[in-house]
Amino acid sequence: MANMNLLKSKMTLFGDTNFVGCIADVLNISRSTASKKLNGLSPFTDVEITMLTKKYGLSGEDIKEIFVGVD
Repeated sequence: MANMNLLKSKMTLFGDTNFVGCIADVLNISRSTASKKLNGLSPFTDVEITMLTKKYGLSGEDIKEIFVGVD
């Protein structure tokens, strides 16, 4: 299972605590779509994962834990 709490903790390190709004802004998507992605109702695309990786300095391990759900 994906770990959105880890993504949120990484975002918080950058001062981004309005999670839905920040995801919407970074990915240029609606707040509704961003909310669905953060709640696991819609997957992140590879391009979106790349954008978030660059914005929040995610490591390879972070990407696996957040988006793939490696235990």
